[in-house]
Amino acid sequence: MATLTLYLIEWAATLMSFLLIYKCFLTGSTFHRFNRMVLLGILPLSALLPLCRWEILPEVWGTSESELVSYIQLTETVLTGETDIISGDAKAAVQEGVSFTQFIPLLLSIGYLCYLLVMAGNWIHSTWKLQHFIKQCPSHRLGDWVRLVVHDRSYSPFSWMNCIVVSTQEKDYRQNIGFWHEMGHVRNCHFIDLLLVCLCALVNPAAWLLLKELKTVHEYEADEYVLHNMDILPKLYQIQLLKRCVGVEAYALACPLEFNLKKRIIMMKKEKTTPWRKLYLLAALPLAGMWMTAFAASSCSDSSDENPLTVTGKAEPISITGSAVSGSFDTISVTGTAEALTEKASFAVHIDNEGNYTYGKWGVSMKAGTLDDIYNYVYSFRDNLTEEENPYLCINIKVSPQVPTESITKLKDTLRKAWALRITYSTVKE
Repeated sequence: MATLTLYLIEWAATLMSFLLIYKCFLTGSTFHRFNRMVLLGILPLSALLPLCRWEILPEVWGTSESELVSYIQLTETVLTGETDIISGDAKAAVQEGVSFTQFIPLLLSIGYLCYLLVMAGNWIHSTWKLQHFIKQCPSHRLGDWVRLVVHDRSYSPFSWMNCIVVSTQEKDYRQNIGFWHEMGHVRNCHFIDLLLVCLCALVNPAAWLLLKELKTVHEYEADEYVLHNMDILPKLYQIQLLKRCVGVEAYALACPLEFNLKKRIIMMKKEKTTPWRKLYLLAALPLAGMWMTAFAASSCSDSSDENPLTVTGKAEPISITGSAVSGSFDTISVTGTAEALTEKASFAVHIDNEGNYTYGKWGVSMKAGTLDDIYNYVYSFRDNLTEEENPYLCINIKVSPQVPTESITKLKDTLRKAWALRITYSTVKE
């Protein structure tokens, strides 16, 4: 459930950012069909972008003293497991915090399920009422698939899927206006758009914002359909719209005649927007790239192995004075079913107090060398590993108590260039 919650949050954030681009550059323009396609395209694009995952090379540790304290005290390592290098009081505080945060996903799940139940129940009830109302009224077939439903109540004209619902209480002229407006909704298949967006809004509440914009565009298209298919002046059509005082109940999938009258009248008075304004949509390209980068996975965040390792150890307080690191660190012990692979696929690099480097198997075969020698040794060491051992390649950087910070930084950059990203840090006593 936590994965679903994270995906919905990412989907909502992506959708609202693209909708902001639309609101800034395209809302209020007169190319309604294009705007409709843009809004419908935002929905699947924002839903698919959070699912795009690929690996990128992460940034390696910086050179600040605070970062050195962090990775020397806590040992920066990507081996999956647990560390016992914190004190008892700190460990109890962490466990207490974890037990409290466990309720947050549960509360979010309960709230989301309540939202689903309430919205689904409301839509089922509204749809049943609307369908029951239409079945009680006489209907006439217009063409192959359009139905005209006539009733004697004071509801204004509205459309529901392929049904145009009008009242007998309206005079002929006003009935024609309402009829042709709803015919515009049906001919343009607006009910399909509403159905798709409403289903997405049931899963992701952020889609309600897009639904509101889409309904406004639908009304613009229907008004344009009336003005193109009826011999009526735009001003007279606007007056007839303003005379509407009573409307149909606000069903989510219905298209009422009175929806957003103010914006529609303003839109009918506008001149045609220049087609060059569509190029503003290109502003969404860098935004899409930003989200794709944000959703990318780090290349060193490998999935858990079948047999996770356990890293344990004890640390003494470490302090940094000037440009040197002082303190002590007991040897870290690695336990687990993959211990043999880890031991074979790892080697150590020692830095003494003068900044000299030695590398090789710790306590077995260590030899002095430069950073270039270490760079070449990483590649030759990797070539001698099997395909099964290669993912366990790990370099243990062992530093003396008074090692200059610059020596650690240069070694770290060298290992990064050699694509040796699994690193542990520890201090040794001399």
